[in-house]
Amino acid sequence: MAGWSRVRRSPALLADLAALGDSPPPITPLDMPGDIATVCGVTYVMEGSRMGGGLLARRVGPDLPAAYLGAPAQIALWRAFLDSLDTHLTSAHDIARAGEAANRIFDLFRTAGEQRLAA
Repeated sequence: MAGWSRVRRSPALLADLAALGDSPPPITPLDMPGDIATVCGVTYVMEGSRMGGGLLARRVGPDLPAAYLGAPAQIALWRAFLDSLDTHLTSAHDIARAGEAANRIFDLFRTAGEQRLAA
């Protein structure tokens, strides 16, 4: 999955948190295998969520930071990634592993959000 090494989201996210006077939450360790199916599942969630960032950025009030939401989506990389899924996920087992990885990432975000709201 060439090209992804140059995609960086954390500087924009850290800038938004700083503008809000907040600090980053503690890093949550994520113990997942590095097989291609798992990487595809994680990438699908992480980068797929970026595709809606432009829409969300337009809904954020002008007095709130939106560097993360306004970061340009990597449309060409996203399309290439989607096109590569048939090549990388060649069996029902691969597809299931990608789905499991995607669900773990969604669960991680949900848990982090719940913890943040409870704090």
